[in-house]
Amino acid sequence: MDENKKSLNLNDIIEQLKQVLGIIKKYIIIIFIVLVVGVYGYIINGFDSAFNQAPNASEVQSSSNSFVLIHINQQVINQINSLRNNSVNVQALFQQSRNNPF
Repeated sequence: MDENKKSLNLNDIIEQLKQVLGIIKKYIIIIFIVLVVGVYGYIINGFDSAFNQAPNASEVQSSSNSFVLIHINQQVINQINSLRNNSVNVQALFQQSRNNPF
């Protein structure tokens, strides 16, 4: 075999890992802070993109179809008005409801 090739000894790898771990231990707090800020940034970015997503045309169409317009017959309105005008008790209820809606 060639003498110039480096052999992979387990002891050499362990020594190199010890050196790398020694360097990492110096900066462990900074690494931790960077990781936490990165995770929070990723989560906030995900929330932001989820909340600012515009609805597509099918969602708008299905939403607009779910609303039902209520039509009140004009004869019913006239009947309620005539009953309200003819009864003192009903007039008092309407007045009380206007003054205190709760």
